[in-house]
Amino acid sequence: PKYDSTRLYISGNTIIRNMPREAFECWQELARSGLPVEPIEWLLMPDEQIAVLGRYYKRHVVVASKRVGNPLESELPKLRRGARERIFRQIVDIAAEMWSRGIFHNHMHAANFTINWEGGIPRVYLIDFNEATRADPNRSIREQIYEGKFSLSRMGYLLNTLQKLRNMPEDAIEQIVLTALYKR
Repeated sequence: PKYDSTRLYISGNTIIRNMPREAFECWQELARSGLPVEPIEWLLMPDEQIAVLGRYYKRHVVVASKRVGNPLESELPKLRRGARERIFRQIVDIAAEMWSRGIFHNHMHAANFTINWEGGIPRVYLIDFNEATRADPNRSIREQIYEGKFSLSRMGYLLNTLQKLRNMPEDAIEQIVLTALYKR
């Protein structure tokens, strides 16, 4: 088992995390909507604060989740063109759906996507919601992609991941992502 302040325990297919309540609520909403995200197993939601490894955290929860699939990073070298294209499209769709719901993951890099092979077809899951935040409902999501809670450097994680799947200039990939968002 491994330990740190956010991932308290990892063993087999179980991960127990200490995370901000807002991040958990974003994750929970996406899971309930049917978006392919890391499955939530159980939740401990204390009233005030929790103590973890000698530190106190306010407005945090402890949640257990189930690992699903293999990290995209480890699958990349084995992927053929057709699988890469399916995975690329799924990642764009996941990002656009999340943003249309007013949720920003804030850490969408290749290690936070897993691939589960279902009947020889790749299915993408988004994991690790510790940095997720909710958009300001009084401002446009499109505005917030480039400022405030979701900065260009955060979008860079996603663009870099997508660029590993499809050999295209980053600005072309950015246009694909923004087009998917604008359709929602």
